Amino acid sequence: MHDSFEWSRASGPALLPAEIRATPSDFVVTEDLTLDFSGDGEHDFLWIEKTGANTQWVAERLAE
Repeated sequence: MHDSFEWSRASGPALLPAEIRATPSDFVVTEDLTLDFSGDGEHDFLWIEKTGANTQWVAERLAE
């Protein structure tokens, strides 16, 4: 069994090796909120930072 495979390329060989989005720190989202949080009202604002957990799992934990 071969450990590597030579892919066909339309434009010739790759010029540089690359590794894209390999670790959780490669995925950073910074929200730019322009809302005014008055502290009044029926909704709560939560600031959640997560690593290694998907959004659905976090939402399910919050709903418990």
